[in-house]
Amino acid sequence: MFNPRECAGINITMQFAVQRCPELADVQHRWCDECERAHEQDPRLFAHVNPACGERTVCWSRTVARLPLGNQVGLCLHELGHLLDPRSGDPVEQEQHADLAVFDQFGIEMQYRGETELEWVDPQEVAGG
Repeated sequence: MFNPRECAGINITMQFAVQRCPELADVQHRWCDECERAHEQDPRLFAHVNPACGERTVCWSRTVARLPLGNQVGLCLHELGHLLDPRSGDPVEQEQHADLAVFDQFGIEMQYRGETELEWVDPQEVAGG
């Protein structure tokens, strides 16, 4: 079965992230039926961090594999941001806190591109681990 870590963008992002933040080494990635349904409802939704799916788990829609590399990297970093800053509260603030956590931890500013304003990071920023 295909594993989300086999997506090039997720794989290179995790290598980069774990090298700079070893506490992320135990993060698991898995496909998730709930993410598939959410993506069908909203084409911007490709992943989530939900304790019901696993304490340190990023769940993915299989459709992430069809995204450009920069979107895979941006989405993965964004989801890691939720693990780095797990505050609850207003959903908009949660999203902002995730992006700020990525910036604080890795010095990478999240960009939002395309018609759907989807997370994007230049893959060169995480290349080479």
